[in-house]
Amino acid sequence: MKRFLLTLALSVLTALSVCALEAKVVSVTGKVEQQRGASWVAVNTGDVLQKGAVISTGFNSEATLDINGTKLKVGALTRMTIEQLADNASKDETQVFIDSGKVQADVSHTENRRNSFKVRSPVATASVRGTNIEMYASGPFSVFEGMADYGPAESLVAEILDAMTEGGSQLPYSIPTVFTSALAVGGSYGTPIYAGWSSYIQDSGLPARPEEILSYLTEITGISTESLTQRESTASSSQGIDSGVAGGSANVRVVIRTGN
Repeated sequence: MKRFLLTLALSVLTALSVCALEAKVVSVTGKVEQQRGASWVAVNTGDVLQKGAVISTGFNSEATLDINGTKLKVGALTRMTIEQLADNASKDETQVFIDSGKVQADVSHTENRRNSFKVRSPVATASVRGTNIEMYASGPFSVFEGMADYGPAESLVAEILDAMTEGGSQLPYSIPTVFTSALAVGGSYGTPIYAGWSSYIQDSGLPARPEEILSYLTEITGISTESLTQRESTASSSQGIDSGVAGGSANVRVVIRTGN
């Protein structure tokens, strides 16, 4: 009996330690709606959105949400699902999925607290922390401040998360440099994108893994792998583009432009 009560108490404490964040609507322009069953209802300034909310914006319309200090602007003609809103003693976790349109996020940070913020679409995935970004559902992504981990889509549809996920090894926030690891922003498989850079997902037309690409090119050109590696590195440096394949998805790579 004592063991049962102890287990129950621990379960209650665990449940209480993970609380739901709220997405407060701080501004609305034009027509913005939230799905309620089979119907759509107007979203107004001051409304509070919970995990699982699906919102849609019309022509010349937008909404700005405040999630514990993070500002998320939902652009015109955007359909967005809030997949996760959770926090515990040391970490906030927010995740959204955009089927269409674009979002801009100015992600807050604190010195001793982790803040996992992820934007997903049917084309791409971005993990950011202490970062100002813009992402389109069709894939184009820009970083205005900070850095992000950017790569191919994890799934083609929105998925409401049941519990907080740890995902990536996040470090206490510090100002990113060109040497900062993507793991510091909660990424695990993508390409680091830094302030002033933009990127997009492209069908490479080649096998997915880098070693397979080099083998494939060697086969069709007769040029050695070592020579190909040197040529690829030189070409990438001169063009300011990282043509490496990210995420392990077949025929998909991240193309980076080192200047907006």
